[in-house]
Amino acid sequence: MLLFGGIWGLVGTVITVAFTFAGGPVWYDWILDDRGVRTEAQPFEEHATGSRINGRTVHEIQFRFTDASGQSHTGRTDVTDAARIASARHQHAMAIDYDPQDPARVRLAGASASTFGAIVLLPLAFAALGAVLFFRGLGGARRTRAIYRDGTAVTARVVSVERTSSTQNRNAVMQMTYEFTGPTGAGKGTWKTVAPAAQGATIWVLHDPARPDQSVPVDV
Repeated sequence: MLLFGGIWGLVGTVITVAFTFAGGPVWYDWILDDRGVRTEAQPFEEHATGSRINGRTVHEIQFRFTDASGQSHTGRTDVTDAARIASARHQHAMAIDYDPQDPARVRLAGASASTFGAIVLLPLAFAALGAVLFFRGLGGARRTRAIYRDGTAVTARVVSVERTSSTQNRNAVMQMTYEFTGPTGAGKGTWKTVAPAAQGATIWVLHDPARPDQSVPVDV
């Protein structure tokens, strides 16, 4: 879980950050939907960028507008729509929405402030899932460490060895089930390894006397 969760968490976070940095935060649209003010802007520059979305070149449009208090601002937006690009190239006025609390937060009317929109939430969901798995794995690792440090040693008998669907370095991972009797009564545990003891073999395990279900083998 540590490895799997860590990889998914890291990859999902990196993709989310990269998409947000490149295309703008998706929450800009939520803010503009809530308190955006519509006005007209005057484009003064339009040029193609090196990015493409769905096979279409992304163009950057820069414009000026005046807020409700009469103060002038400049803004920019990325566009792939040919009609909007042509209109900006001819410096035709365009409708925009701006945030009165932060006029730098703008978008074309009817468009999105974020190039990728809510799609950035998809890798974020993978990152969240990876984080949950990572911390579950971390909790298991901490419990195992505590057993190695403070556990009580007892002998156990291997009652079954079964193949799992996993492999490690091209070797099948086996699940070994064992039973033991400790100071507080009978216990049972499982352990996954590529080199299990044979069924019926006697092995040494460390276990938590307060929780007989928590144990680890020490000689396999």
